[in-house]
Amino acid sequence: MAMKTEEAAAALMRDHEQKKNIVPFARDYGAQDIAGAYAIQAAYNTLQERKLGRRAGYKIGLTSKRMQAMCGVDHPNSGVVFDKRVYRSGVTIPVSSLVRIGIEFECCARLGRALGPRPAAYSLEEISAAVDAIAPAFEVIDDRNSAYPLDLLSLIADNSWNEGNVLGEFVGTWPDLANPRSILECDGKVIDEGRGADVLGHP
Repeated sequence: MAMKTEEAAAALMRDHEQKKNIVPFARDYGAQDIAGAYAIQAAYNTLQERKLGRRAGYKIGLTSKRMQAMCGVDHPNSGVVFDKRVYRSGVTIPVSSLVRIGIEFECCARLGRALGPRPAAYSLEEISAAVDAIAPAFEVIDDRNSAYPLDLLSLIADNSWNEGNVLGEFVGTWPDLANPRSILECDGKVIDEGRGADVLGHP
């Protein structure tokens, strides 16, 4: 089946505007593998860029074993973060356009220099040297009432569900990020916690 990336991108724009629940769709538009799903994502994000501004960064999702097990996958995924979806701590975000909101707690890294494509993977030391600031953050996602385990190709095509990122203060010095704990509280009650090392061994 031939790829129909532009049709898939237009359908995604329409489905979000109409607040439709997500159903597995990527294969219906010819995406038979991860490369095909990212091709749809690229077309979708070209349309999104027109209303959300420039590409400000990237998200990496499904980075912990616990999240991968919940979603039925064994590797991470990525998506684009747009300029108009980057917020600072304290912001009030209207979520009336979302179907089912999710909040994911993150470590945001700001690069001081580019890490361009190359055949060999970058080492932890090379990546660490390129980072010039770190901020605590959380990501707003919309899974549009997805069933779990999820359809990975449709998740990727849908820009990995990114709906915005709220950033804390950037700092220029930080401890080894494998060690700090992140603790989620609601009304004084601890809901969950994790460590930096949960993120693929090291953020």
